[in-house]
Formats: sequence, C-alpha cells, structure tokens
Amino acid sequence: PYQRDALVRRGVIAETFETACTWDGFDTLHAAVTDAARTAIWKVCGTGVVTCRFTHVYPDGPAPYYGIYAGGRWGSLDAQWDEIKAAVSEAISASGGTSTH
Repeated sequence: PYQRDALVRRGVIAETFETACTWDGFDTLHAAVTDAARTAIWKVCGTGVVTCRFTHVYPDGPAPYYGIYAGGRWGSLDAQWDEIKAAVSEAISASGGTSTH
C-alpha cells in the first residue's frame, strides 16, 4: 500500500487484482483481463500499463496477479479508478476467474 499511496499522491492510478483459475482456463482469462484493462485504461486515461505475474502456482491452476498503472486526472481519480476496477472485475468474473481479494 505504501507504493500505491505514493503513486496516487502523484496522480497515478495504481491497483492490483489477484484471481485464480484452472490451467485450461488461463489463456481465456488472461486475454479477457488484459483486454478489459487496456480498453478501460485507454478510455478513461489515454495510456497506461497492465502487468501480470503468478503469485502462486498449484496443480489445478495459477493465481495470476494483475497490476494496473495509468496517469489519472486530478478531481477524477476516484471515478477513473472505479471504471477501470469495474471493467477488470467483470472480465475476471465473466471468464471463469475468482476474486481472491
């Protein structure tokens, strides 16, 4: 939270999403989440970055951890964050992922 808070004070939208899925569902989930995140970032911020790493790996599947970083507009940071979070959360749910936190 310390890095996120420092970024937000500088007008950067920074959020993380951890999910889990089965191995056979990862390609679909990953494509849906990265596409939704990039589309939402482009729509509300113009530019930004989406990252992904595995926090845990199990025999049944991975726990991908996505990071979203984009330049926000002062006075609109909360609304921009809400729109990006909603798009990514919907993509996770629609593509078979679970919200872990």
